[in-house]
Amino acid sequence: MIATNDECYLPCWWGIQPGITQWNGLRDVLGPLGWLQSLDVINDGRYEIIETVNQDNFPNLGLSFYSLGQDTIQYVRIGAEMAYPPESQFYYEEFEKAWSRYSLAAILTEYGKPNKVSVYLQPGIIEQGGSWEYQIYLIYEDRGIFTRYTFENSISYDPSADEYRVCPHNEDLTSVGLYLKPPADSTSFSEVMEYIGRSYLGDTKLLEDISDLSVEEFHALFAGQSVDNCLVSDGSNWP
Repeated sequence: MIATNDECYLPCWWGIQPGITQWNGLRDVLGPLGWLQSLDVINDGRYEIIETVNQDNFPNLGLSFYSLGQDTIQYVRIGAEMAYPPESQFYYEEFEKAWSRYSLAAILTEYGKPNKVSVYLQPGIIEQGGSWEYQIYLIYEDRGIFTRYTFENSISYDPSADEYRVCPHNEDLTSVGLYLKPPADSTSFSEVMEYIGRSYLGDTKLLEDISDLSVEEFHALFAGQSVDNCLVSDGSNWP
């Protein structure tokens, strides 16, 4: 199911379409997959959430659905953890292969040039030799797709040039987040992230502000990536 997505394209997920699928229609999709025993409905006064984590069949996957008080599903959040070594009980080779459909290169190839690309890194930790983790975000406002990629260690800092080199290799991918909304929804993803409790964009910087690459050039560089391409960012961009 993850590998084929039930033959539907994002922002559709397993046949669930934001802005179209009825709230009670989730049972028709999740029931046959064995998710209903973990279905948890929350109402905090602003919106209802169904959070599902099926540790038996999908140990590395979490799903959340948001209605904002409407009869239809408005927003979908999918999270997948990839950073499990083969010897871990949570490592599933087929799961890792299935998620290649949603890799940075695959999304850029399938859905084209995004409206925005944002980057987040913690320069102080990198310079001190800590865990070199960073995120890249692809934002397709007009398609209702927002993707978050967390990589570890495929980044380097050259103090002599005061320069960061970011090389998003698939083997260094530790987690993927997909955030989906109706394509016709004029609510920006900055606002959507506030609604669903994940304010990821506050500390990020737009690609054009931290590198010499345009979004078009980034797309050309990383779509269908078969070589280890990198983007370079001057240290002055990360005070």
